[in-house]
Parts: sequence; C-alpha cells; structure tokens
Amino acid sequence: MRLTRQARQTPALEKLGRLFWALSGHRVLLPFSHVTTTGRTGPVFAVFSRLDAFLAGGAAAWPVDKCSSPTGIAIPPTSAFEHIGLGHENISLFQVGILGLLAWTGVAFASGLSGTYVAESATSAFLVQIVETGNGQLTGRYEQFVLNPDGKTEDMSAQLTGAVNGQTVVVTIKPSGIFGGEIAASGAIRGDKLFLSAGAGKGNLNVSLHKSDESEFRAQVAALTAHGGQITGDNARRQFAQKKDEEVNRILGQTRAIEQKIEAFEQAANNRIPKFDETERRYRSYTSRMQTGLDRERGMVGGWQAKTARGQMSVAISQVAVEAGVYHTNIQVAAGQVNYAINAIQGEIADAEKDCNGADLQVALAIPSLKSDAATTKAECDGFLGMLPDFRAASTGQAEAFNRLEAVWKQEKTKQDQLYQEATNAAYQ
Repeated sequence: MRLTRQARQTPALEKLGRLFWALSGHRVLLPFSHVTTTGRTGPVFAVFSRLDAFLAGGAAAWPVDKCSSPTGIAIPPTSAFEHIGLGHENISLFQVGILGLLAWTGVAFASGLSGTYVAESATSAFLVQIVETGNGQLTGRYEQFVLNPDGKTEDMSAQLTGAVNGQTVVVTIKPSGIFGGEIAASGAIRGDKLFLSAGAGKGNLNVSLHKSDESEFRAQVAALTAHGGQITGDNARRQFAQKKDEEVNRILGQTRAIEQKIEAFEQAANNRIPKFDETERRYRSYTSRMQTGLDRERGMVGGWQAKTARGQMSVAISQVAVEAGVYHTNIQVAAGQVNYAINAIQGEIADAEKDCNGADLQVALAIPSLKSDAATTKAECDGFLGMLPDFRAASTGQAEAFNRLEAVWKQEKTKQDQLYQEATNAAYQ
C-alpha cells in the first residue's frame, strides 16, 4: 500500500495517519473491547502520548504486544481500507488519520455513562446525575423524593462519587448535612439503564433508573407533592370529622348524665317538701316543751324539796334546748348539701347549654357521615334544655324553703334562750 501526500491537511492528522498505517503494516490487533470496558485508559489513548516517539523511532517504539487482544479487531495490511470502499493505492495520510480519529471516537465514548438518570413510582422519585471525570472515576449528585403514607414528603439531596469498571458501577452517596451518613451502593449500567442497590437498614436502596433529564424527575416531584397535599387534606378532613364526632358523643353523654342528675334532684326535692313543714313544727315544739317545763318549775313552791325539784326541772329545760340545737345543726347540714348539689348541677348545666347551643354540634349536623349521630345528640339537647325551667323552679323552691326554716328557727331560738334563762333563775329562788 502506498500513502500519498496530496490530501495531507494537518500535521496532527498526518501523524495519526502514519501511526495507523504503521499499525496496519504490523497486523496489530486493536483491543476495542478492552478500551470500552475500562474507559479512557486503554492503549488507544496512549496513542497521542506515544505518537511522536513512534514516528521518530519507528514501529519498535510502540509496545505492540501490550495492545493485542483475543477480542480485538485485526487490521490486515492490504484489505482493511478496501473493505470500507477506499482503494489502498490512493489512501492518503490524511484519510488514514480521519479513519483513526473516527475509530478513537467510537472507542472513547462506548460507555456513555455520563448523564441524568431518573426513576419513579407511585410514592417516590429518584435522580442520579453522573459525570465521568477520567480514569473510570465518577462524580455527581443523587436526589430522592419520597411520599409518606401520611402525606408528608421527604427530600434528600446528596453528593455522589464512585467509579465504573466495564458495566459495573460502585458509588458512595453522602447526604447533605452534618448528620448524613454515607450510603455505599453498587450496580450496573445496561444501555440507558442504571441499576443501583445498597444493603438493608437506613441506607436501603434498590432502584432501576433510566436515562432521561431532570425535568422528568421534577414533574414526578410536583405530582407527588400535589398528591401529598391531597392526602394531607383528606387526613385533616377525616381528623376534623373524627374530632367533631367525638365532641358529639361527649355532648350526648354529658347531656344524659346531667338529665339523670336533674331528675334525681327533682325527685329528692319533691320528697323533701313535706319535711319542711314538719321541721317548722318541730322547732316550735322544742319551744313549747321548754315553756311547759318552766311553768311546772314555777309551780314548785315550798322548802328544800321544792327547790331541788325546780333545779331538776331547770336541767330538763336546758336539755330540750340542747336537743333543739342539735336538730337545727342537722337541718343546716342538709341545707348545705342541697345547696352544694344545686350549684354543682348549675355549673354542669352551663357547660351543657354552651355545648348544645355551640358550633360543634351545628357543624356536625352539616357533615353527612355525622348527621345521624348529631341529630340524636341535638334531640337529647332539646330535651335537656326543656328540663331546665322545672329544675330552676325546684332548686329555687328548695332554697326558699330552707331560708324559711332558718327564719323560723331564729324566732324559736330567741324564745328558747329566754325560757332557758328564766328556768335557771327560778331554780335558785
């Protein structure tokens, strides 16, 4: 084969042409598969560093034995260029250089790992951006966006470093922030697919990504964010309805409990009404007994025997006064208990009235899922509110009755004190 110089265009391509011409003359096997799997570290990339030495020193300057490979592509000295339609009689150094450059370009970019890879699911989105920096080294970034069942989202961004060897990829993912732990992941590159996985635990990862662009990832993030907002809204509405349902049930239970207390109070009040008249009569009976005793004491006249009898009668009169005081104390205790019960029920009534007339019950009536329960509670509230006039009348009547008893007691107590004093004086006459 003869190299012509008529098409020589540039010194660099002419040198490259001389190199490939020399390699073809020595039937060198170019290890294309080796170059493809190791990135830009194979013998073809050593061409430019060895080119001047080769041209200066001849074929011996190139380590032919180191670049031969069983999987290489043979370049016969006489038929290689005829196979692609170029007559070997007219091949120029420039043409050989162009062919060599095309071959180098095909080898150099065989892996094509650099780029953006994305993956997505119903609850997640993943982004991996990789740049090959040379010598099989990788750098880039990793981002994942996860939608949790409660509608909240988690966005994790991380730096990525690693290496590629053939189709095998090993990377280290380091999340941003001082508390981010590194995740060691490995996988493979298959065409436009990138597979990554990591061990179990917090750093668990098992994802298949495809080559795309960041806009696809951002679109999925936007969709997940919107879906998360919908879930959060649904949860909020469900929680709101649940809270209202709890309020409705609480109001219902509270209302029924107060109704029972009101009924019990009114029943006791009705049973107590006759006892007020009885208590008044008893207060007056103590006075009458003391008056009778004093009259008898005054009728005891004579010597020392009469004086002794008057002293005994005076003691009996004082005992009636003590008995009257004890009875009055018991009535006061009963009055205090009734008054306490009235105040307690009135406090609960105030709370129940507020709840029955409040917004919670009205809102619950407007929620379809709560309408039935809310209507039951509303009916109970209406019944409860209807009981209040009778309760208030009963409680007022009880208070007035005890006040009337106290007034009677004070009148009788004044008389009893006077009778006691007269009885004491009469004993010593």
